[in-house]
Amino acid sequence: MRLLRPLAVVLLGATLAACSSAPTAVVSPRSSAPPAVPTDRVVFRITECCGFIGPPENYFEQQARWTVYGDGTVLAAAPVSAGAAWRVTRTQVGRAQVQRWIDAAERSGIFVGRPDLGMPTVADVGRTLISFRADAAPPREVDVYALGLDRGLTGAQLAARRALTALVHDIGTAAQRAPEPYPVDRVSVLRVQWGDDSGRAPAWTGPLPAVGRCVMLAGQAATRAYLAALHDPGARWRVGAHTLTLVVRAVVPGAPACAA
Repeated sequence: MRLLRPLAVVLLGATLAACSSAPTAVVSPRSSAPPAVPTDRVVFRITECCGFIGPPENYFEQQARWTVYGDGTVLAAAPVSAGAAWRVTRTQVGRAQVQRWIDAAERSGIFVGRPDLGMPTVADVGRTLISFRADAAPPREVDVYALGLDRGLTGAQLAARRALTALVHDIGTAAQRAPEPYPVDRVSVLRVQWGDDSGRAPAWTGPLPAVGRCVMLAGQAATRAYLAALHDPGARWRVGAHTLTLVVRAVVPGAPACAA
């Protein structure tokens, strides 16, 4: 028995030494960071549309004022003059800023279900349409009338609208930081109606859609039409002996093309 006790101590020590030398698995803590948004995904598309009264071409333009992509690119479109095409510029804000906007949109709860945004008691004011897509699910959309006005609204409706206003303002402000011209190479051309054959108008050399229909142009033909339309107030174009109303709209990546 006296011989067995030292032997047991030796065996126990050898076992402990072997265990201590074995590699230890390191378990990394689960990351709480949201998955990266694909670089080419349209995360936000903000469109400001017309009121109830105005020229018919207003209802067909539907040009997004701001488009935000997953890689941090923000495209902004603004009218050069009444009736002319909208000039498109590009700004880079970075992926981190896009994620902050996503977080703000999610926290607001506005893009869940059917939020009650109310209807201000004011007539003939435009609408703001916001499309939001942070994951693989279909885009979530909000359509709000007279954003920025608060007449006749409840406290809850005001709070929801203020969250939307802050988001739109933040994106619009960021788009103004060091913008550069965006090389437009796709446009849609919508024929609205016959013109009145008065005044001067540039000659239209592209394909001619039927009234109420549109066609797509790409490449150099699209670029030429876009640049000419920037300086064509009234969207009037000379085709033979007639003046036609042709609405030229830049089509940026992820934007809908011709609807007709």
